[in-house]
Amino acid sequence: MRTLWSSDPGRDPLDAVGERTVVLLFWATWCDDSVEAMRRLDMIGDRYQGSPVDIVLVSYRRDVHVTPGGEVVRIDPDDDAHEHRLAARFLEETGIPWDAVFVEDERQGGDIVGVTPLLMVVDHEGKIAIGAVRLHERLDAVFAWIDYDLWRQGHEAPDI
Repeated sequence: MRTLWSSDPGRDPLDAVGERTVVLLFWATWCDDSVEAMRRLDMIGDRYQGSPVDIVLVSYRRDVHVTPGGEVVRIDPDDDAHEHRLAARFLEETGIPWDAVFVEDERQGGDIVGVTPLLMVVDHEGKIAIGAVRLHERLDAVFAWIDYDLWRQGHEAPDI
């Protein structure tokens, strides 16, 4: 995946992959379940605050965007800047605090993930520790894998 846009200009949040535990949520503005999953990330963020765990929202270039109010906006496929402005506004209006990126699918034409929302945990060595998790179904498994990777790095898992 190649990052096309980051919500944190001048920094690519995906650079942490292979150095820290990274929770990736593949999402889309047009997917109501994605927006709900983003809000559920607070449980992960709260639990691992101060730990070497990053949360990054990952989305693909699309020709449609949905505002928090439900308005559908068509996007010219040649106007990346328009889509990036809409994404930044979407994150601001929804109060989602996580870093977000738009990526280009290197396979040309297909989604790497194929379904949203989808959560993956990438360990500090850059290996997928757990993937294809629906956040509302398996939060316990996500916590277990993050705790295990923190332990492997010599960090204490947070007390609940």
